[in-house]
Amino acid sequence: MVERPRKFTMPSFTQFDGTGDPFRHLDHYAQKMALDDRNDPWLCKVFPTSLTGAALEWFKNRPHRSLRRQEESMIARGELANYLTVNEYVKPREVNPCKVEDNQVKVIHARHGRSENDQESEEVYRSRLRVAHKLRRLTSVNTIASGSISIGFSNSDLSRVQLPYEDPLVISLLVANCVIKRALIDLGSSANIITRTVFEQLGIPSFSIRPTSNPLMGFDGTKVDPLGVVDLSVTVAKRTLKENFVLTEIHPSYNLIMGRGWIHRMNGVPSTLHQVMQCLSPDGKEVINLWGNQVAAKECYMLTQGEANKVSKPPQSNATPRDTTK
Repeated sequence: MVERPRKFTMPSFTQFDGTGDPFRHLDHYAQKMALDDRNDPWLCKVFPTSLTGAALEWFKNRPHRSLRRQEESMIARGELANYLTVNEYVKPREVNPCKVEDNQVKVIHARHGRSENDQESEEVYRSRLRVAHKLRRLTSVNTIASGSISIGFSNSDLSRVQLPYEDPLVISLLVANCVIKRALIDLGSSANIITRTVFEQLGIPSFSIRPTSNPLMGFDGTKVDPLGVVDLSVTVAKRTLKENFVLTEIHPSYNLIMGRGWIHRMNGVPSTLHQVMQCLSPDGKEVINLWGNQVAAKECYMLTQGEANKVSKPPQSNATPRDTTK
């Protein structure tokens, strides 16, 4: 019997029905359950609530034993030979990643935030990876329509770029029937983020905000507690998608941050080099370009630098220096 953690609030999951990307769903589930990522029995207990349709039926019909044992049995029968190599199933204690043979390149498998002896966490990570491969095979995932044209970049795309530059990709989006400028396309973010200031200007009632107990995690492991989550329509490139946004109190230089989940659902490929995000149209027969605004990107950078200087600059005293000479 798995005991429910104290003060646990069930997150609002985007349910996986087997027709999307299982890796993206596992990222989504891990983010939603970030506060309980060390409680493996509870993670397994809650996981079926994030499934629906064919994926849930597959999960329910599994034999009543651990997924790890099921996968090991499948490996022994050779059912996963096309998906993972044998080396991916070697336990960490059987491998010395620091040993370097002659004329070989040393490979460092560093995973920050977990101790080197945390075998349980390593096994959970590998178990999630194996389940994702299994879901992909069983549901025959194919998110791009057959007959779709290819996405690609060329030197002609550079004709609009202002040199020199190191700009991120910043565009404008139609969100809840309002044009919002300075939206950052961020492949490093697993969530869509909107500030409270921007949300209030949308004129949407506050009762549409749902509470959440899942913090945003920064690159250095710092946590930011959001004000809640809200669903907003995003219209661009002949698509209107209902997207989940995390509402924050922070004041970044960007009005919106669009994460990789939205990018994937748009069938999009962003390029900061070419300052454009190319998206397939809903029928897969047209490539639509979402061009970046380098002026807005530079303005955001200057705002960020200005705030950083305010923080780093020591406060000045208005007191008159005292004469210490005698």
